[in-house]
Amino acid sequence: WGQPGSVVMGLFAAGVLNILCREAGSMGIEQACFIMPVNEGAIKVTPQAAALDTAGLVFALYRAHHGNRLLKCADASPDGDIDACASLSPGGEQVFVTAVNRGITGPCTLDLVVKDFDGIAKASAKLLVPPRIDRSETAFNVVDTELTVIDGNRVSATLPPGSIARVTFGQAAAGPETVVRWTENI
Repeated sequence: WGQPGSVVMGLFAAGVLNILCREAGSMGIEQACFIMPVNEGAIKVTPQAAALDTAGLVFALYRAHHGNRLLKCADASPDGDIDACASLSPGGEQVFVTAVNRGITGPCTLDLVVKDFDGIAKASAKLLVPPRIDRSETAFNVVDTELTVIDGNRVSATLPPGSIARVTFGQAAAGPETVVRWTENI
């Protein structure tokens, strides 16, 4: 799964977090530990500084799901390149979808549709994009972007190869049967 701090390790961490988010309820998981020693995952420490490495950036991205209600999410993409989880904030005003493009050959476009969450006022995405997918690559480029809301409940986002995106939908209340669906276009 790559060297500590590598982009490959960040992608691995995102996959683990998606599984834990999606399967915790059905498997009775109340808490989980992703333990990596200092300088071998999450935080890189030098004599003068400390900074998040690729796994740390992934954990920071997934922080938006903490304390939220898990939403039913459509099955993964047919080719298995897209992995995602979704949650609803405690007040019901925001939906978070975190998706990973595990494919390494090309981008994919996600068309995210949130059922029973009409009237979305805004949507944005934060992406972690690797300059290249390689065990020796140790950085993600962080890209923030506003997304155009279509028909009050849909947005599209392009995920470069090996990237991780958190899409945030805001300003509406959702019913208990909220389902997040996506379609993959290559």
